[in-house]
Amino acid sequence: MGVFIYAACDRFESIGWSLLLIFALLTIISLVLDYLGGVIGAKKYGATRWGLIGSVIGGIVGFFMGGIIGLIFGPVFGAVLFELIFGKDLKGAFKSGVGTLVGFLGGVIVKLVISVVIIGIFLIKVF
Repeated sequence: MGVFIYAACDRFESIGWSLLLIFALLTIISLVLDYLGGVIGAKKYGATRWGLIGSVIGGIVGFFMGGIIGLIFGPVFGAVLFELIFGKDLKGAFKSGVGTLVGFLGGVIVKLVISVVIIGIFLIKVF
């Protein structure tokens, strides 16, 4: 949004509509990967459907109950808890939880890289 405001104030001389569209698409991709990262990671580490559901519910509950810390660890606890409740052994449930954390961190890293790229391109265009 900041780039759009700058572009509008600059009458779209430095930043054109095509670049704004590219930035918007990169932003959408980074948001999707950030939010789905935990689910993708859990699935790669062998989570069942219940583990995936638990990670989503854990993320929502964690966000409202624990802020940033809850958002990070809520999906892990949710995946482990649901896996245990629905019949997975402790080792398998823990592996699903670790996958959720790995996926979440991967999504955060991708989002960070995309953000740095957008900022870099913006600065090059402006200066």
